[in-house]
Amino acid sequence: FGAATSLKIPYNMEYNFDFQRELARDLTLTASYVGSESRHLFIQPMYNAPLPQNMGPGPVAPRTPFPFFGQFPWDSNSGVSSYNSLQAKLQKRFSKGLVFLASYTWQKCLSIQDEGQSGSIQNPYNWSADKGNCDFNVPQIFVFSYAYELPFGKGKAFGNDMSGAANALLGGWQISGITTVETGSYFSATANATDVANINPSSETERANVTGVSPSAGWHQTVQDWYNPAAFTTPAPYTFGDVGRNTLRGPDTIDWDFGLMKNFHISESKQFQFRAESFNMFNRANFAPPGGGSSGGFATLGGAAGTAVNGANFMHIFSAAAAREIQFSLKFLW
Repeated sequence: FGAATSLKIPYNMEYNFDFQRELARDLTLTASYVGSESRHLFIQPMYNAPLPQNMGPGPVAPRTPFPFFGQFPWDSNSGVSSYNSLQAKLQKRFSKGLVFLASYTWQKCLSIQDEGQSGSIQNPYNWSADKGNCDFNVPQIFVFSYAYELPFGKGKAFGNDMSGAANALLGGWQISGITTVETGSYFSATANATDVANINPSSETERANVTGVSPSAGWHQTVQDWYNPAAFTTPAPYTFGDVGRNTLRGPDTIDWDFGLMKNFHISESKQFQFRAESFNMFNRANFAPPGGGSSGGFATLGGAAGTAVNGANFMHIFSAAAAREIQFSLKFLW
């Protein structure tokens, strides 16, 4: 069963400011500040855990406020979150066969718990210690999308006098694509392979301790050891870890999708359309962070990903996004 506090209605306040300027004909720059604040969000810490002064060895129940109840989730509308971002957009409207949109986002999202039933709150008596980067926060995102009619063939800058056969072969081609660059998503170094705090936390997450060694300075990051394992250690017995929630970041993502298209006109109303499309065209290995799984577009490569400092695969990466895919299609339009 679960306990619930008095109901408080969640609310969200949003605010933004935009600046737009036309740099040239058909070319527009937009810069925006976008922010929001949310209060009374649903979180679910553990209820009836041992009080801080009662943390120690021995059975858990006698050290809890209500030994005869056991432990259970506590539904509360006490969560908070905030979001602030700078968003820039450069857009070229279609002219001379070219259209593109370049967008950049620099953002920061903070919260206590992103999924009410995720069991991520380490200390049920100190929720604020879990305030950190949102699970889904990606600090920087750049996306460039475009489409371009190649200037070859009848009515184009080059080859306007092409013969019918040459125009059918070389004219009318179009290219398009989307390039995406993202900084890595956040994760936490945990100590949840065992109940170090001895509070019987069911699904709660206990985090690791820092040792004072820099996790990344002078460290060559690989899929075997993304951060220096020596920077983290198991907390002392009957204590909580001092690593902040979501303070570590996984690998960056760079993805190139590209398409090539041509229309073969048979008559005014009938045509064949040929398309060749490549996803992750350069076959870049876009790895998930340690602990990343098969969700979120990542496929498990094998083994067990680990964020637990006392686990055999601590700081190992075992999953990645899809490899290069190429597809061809031929359509008849009428």
